[in-house]
Amino acid sequence: VNYFYDLRLKADKIGSKLSFGIYGAIFQKALNESELTTLDPNDPAIIGNIQSTFYPQAGAGVFYYNKYFAVGLSAANLIPSKENIYDYEYEPKKKRTYYLYADYRYSNEINTFALNPSLLFRIDENLNRQIDVNMKVYFREFLWLGASYRNSLESDIYKNQSIAALIGLRLFEMVFLG
Repeated sequence: VNYFYDLRLKADKIGSKLSFGIYGAIFQKALNESELTTLDPNDPAIIGNIQSTFYPQAGAGVFYYNKYFAVGLSAANLIPSKENIYDYEYEPKKKRTYYLYADYRYSNEINTFALNPSLLFRIDENLNRQIDVNMKVYFREFLWLGASYRNSLESDIYKNQSIAALIGLRLFEMVFLG
């Protein structure tokens, strides 16, 4: 279940809005051990059971945006929960996670191209951090090309980094393919 409310800010001339959103969900996960393939067919830990669990989840956020700029703050996994499907005392719980998003849009006078840098910062309750830095270039509001860089902000030599290419088309007024 999701709900959001858009509040138009009437005092400005650039169409600014402030949005608030919340969500709640119930997840169900199952493990059918009879469908597992193991190296040892006589593994004593695999007894052919079907295990299932339900757990609730919730999140909330606020987002300010206009035609030039956007910034948002949200939180996910607000209800501490564990899946408890493997009967394992060290099974990780879903960590509360916080997101900060910002982007800026610059377009030329005749709107034939636009630059759209954006940033997404993520941190969880164990202080695991990740940052995504993105750049899109729009051509006549029809085609975009871009790149994305992700860094896990770990301090060791094995930190997680990735780069991705982005491409997209606007097919109809509100239909995009990317």
